Amino acid sequence: MIRARELIGRAVVDMDAAEKLGNVKEIIVSQSGERVAGFVVARGESIFGGGVHRNVPASAVHVIGPDAITVSTTGETEAAAELASLPRVSDVMGRKMVSRSGRLLGSITDVLIEPRDGTIIGFSVGEGAKSKLENLFGGEKGSSTSSYVRADAD
Repeated sequence: MIRARELIGRAVVDMDAAEKLGNVKEIIVSQSGERVAGFVVARGESIFGGGVHRNVPASAVHVIGPDAITVSTTGETEAAAELASLPRVSDVMGRKMVSRSGRLLGSITDVLIEPRDGTIIGFSVGEGAKSKLENLFGGEKGSSTSSYVRADAD
């Protein structure tokens, strides 16, 4: 399992061209939300913006390694174009998670991914801003700030 936040900023290397394409800027999710569909890779970006962004489909990924994501982008142009309209992991972050029985679990702080196949296996759920303020000003002491929820858990 790997956290989505750990992938942001990770190097992306094209094995065919033997060159670094850039760094992961964003993770693209399939329409169903069940798996990673691809990555937005940024190259030449500074704190003032700019740089070049390109979409790399999950089908191009060879391996998600501890230091870099290796890809083979040969013939992936059409698949990369389809990624533009899909949701991003950042669209999910901060959203409230409610169980099927209607219990508020908290706000999503991270997405948990199976690196072998890109399946989204769960979410890290933490307190919302209101709960953090309540704890700061004398609310419950010692409560957990983050817990994990499986994607199909209730």
